[in-house]
Amino acid sequence: MNRFRWKGLALALCFATTSGLAATQAFAATPVSSSTESTAIQRAMKDIWDKPDSRLEVAPVSILGSHAVAGWIQGSRGGRALLKRNAHGQWTVAVCGGDGLKDPKMLEMAGLSATSASQLAWNVAQAEAAMTPKQRALFSSFDGMVQIDPHGAHPAHSTGNTH
Repeated sequence: MNRFRWKGLALALCFATTSGLAATQAFAATPVSSSTESTAIQRAMKDIWDKPDSRLEVAPVSILGSHAVAGWIQGSRGGRALLKRNAHGQWTVAVCGGDGLKDPKMLEMAGLSATSASQLAWNVAQAEAAMTPKQRALFSSFDGMVQIDPHGAHPAHSTGNTH
């Protein structure tokens, strides 16, 4: 790698360690408004699971390139979702889980590079630090990991986790 590319990478890493938003923008595959992407992610999840009698709250949303982790709460239940941007630029839910979606090793197993997995896990921790302890406890309450098909379906939860 030439000297100029190293300097660019060092500059991106410097910005990434000082701010979650900067990290998202420094490592994003294409420059996008994180607000626009967060809204698209919230809409994708709500289109699948939001119900008039059981509203889905989606926040915080941490985005890194074509992957994101979003916290969700629906009634007395909660968890996290790993989303991927598909070839058409749309966000789709790949996995629902709890604390595993804060673990860089689990994010690697889901297809992120080691560097991206570590950065996304850091972004999630920073974003969730602004949430209340009760909200964080709900995110952590989802038991296990459930793979989601492209239409938002998943097998029934044996432990009572539902959306």
